[in-house]
Amino acid sequence: MTTHTINADDYRTSMQRAALDYLKRHKDQHLAESDLLFNACVHHLVNALGVPVFLSQSLVQRAWDDLFPEPKPDVVWIGVDMAAGEAPCFVSDRLISKHPKHP
Repeated sequence: MTTHTINADDYRTSMQRAALDYLKRHKDQHLAESDLLFNACVHHLVNALGVPVFLSQSLVQRAWDDLFPEPKPDVVWIGVDMAAGEAPCFVSDRLISKHPKHP
C-alpha cells in the first residue's frame, strides 16, 4: 500500500493562482473591482475546481489583493495654533483610502 501526502500549502497556492488567473481573464467583462467579478470567481473555484466555499472566498480575496493592490493612503494632518486664541482650536488627523478593501 502506498501512501501519498498532500501538501496543503501547495493546494492553496495552486487554487489561489487559479483564482488570480480567473480574475485576470474576466476583469474586463465586469466593472473593474466589482462584487460580480469577486462572486463569479468564488463560484468558479467552488463549482469547477471543487474548492470548499470558505476556502475559496479566502483564496479569491488574496488573489484580489494581488491583482488590485491597495495604494498607501494619503495622510492629512490638520492643526491649529492653540495659542492664537482667535477661533476654536481643532486638531485632527485622518487617513483617506482611495481603494477600499473588498468585503
